[in-house]
Amino acid sequence: CDSLIKYNDYKSLAMVFEKSNQFDAAMFAYMQLSKSLETERDLLFVGKKLVNSLKFIESPVIKEQGARVAKSIYDDFVKGDTTNSAYQVGLAGCYIEGLNDIMTGVTILKKILETEPNHVHANFQLGRLGIISGQFDKAISRLKVVVRQDPKDIDALLYLADAHIGLKQNDKAVNYLKQASDLIENPE
Repeated sequence: CDSLIKYNDYKSLAMVFEKSNQFDAAMFAYMQLSKSLETERDLLFVGKKLVNSLKFIESPVIKEQGARVAKSIYDDFVKGDTTNSAYQVGLAGCYIEGLNDIMTGVTILKKILETEPNHVHANFQLGRLGIISGQFDKAISRLKVVVRQDPKDIDALLYLADAHIGLKQNDKAVNYLKQASDLIENPE
């Protein structure tokens, strides 16, 4: 019963912090939550929350700690099932977003694409990283794979616009921005 109380308390606390955009505090609560979890579903939930929060963490210490906790979760799952691409994507996110080892993350994502060339999350992440590194042509080809599978992926459309701006193809960028604008429900 005590572990259930801790679980619910930390989960509720983490979600409150997350909704308040206090990602450092949310990260800490998720890290505490991970200590009391045993089921795959719960651990994956926390692993995803930790990896998703890494982009917003300002404190390098908390970011690294969160990435290490998430990596530990994903390492265990990858060892148990080396073919599960969702586990691989999570592990890659730990390296890319939190451990500042982008090339290891990229290598993991590219390995996924060897067997699943249309993998949405791997293509999305590689496309996003292509923009960051100025490889706009590669980014466009990756992001188009995502949009073909999900034409309503606003983030992919916005990144496609960014990539075309990087190539000074403003007409194409405007088209993607219009597509994304039409899908956005909250004008703010």
